Amino acid sequence: MRLWLVERSFDTRNTVTISYASTDGEQVYRMQATLDRLGWNPATAAVDRDPGDDRVESVSDEERKQQYAAEARRMAADHDPDEEV
Repeated sequence: MRLWLVERSFDTRNTVTISYASTDGEQVYRMQATLDRLGWNPATAAVDRDPGDDRVESVSDEERKQQYAAEARRMAADHDPDEEV
């Protein structure tokens, strides 16, 4: 399943949490990386995950689901999946 970058958040430890979601907003995958790691392995517009991957979670909050869906559709329309963003 293809998931699109929908959110990035930074913390005080120079760690970035990157969220990728399905275009319907139903599924989300989150990964963490240091800013240094992103320097040599940048985030891409999309990632592919197996539907059974236990790191992919269901989104239960309706407002967040709609937000993720809108952003995932926008990213899918504007970017190639392997484009660095």
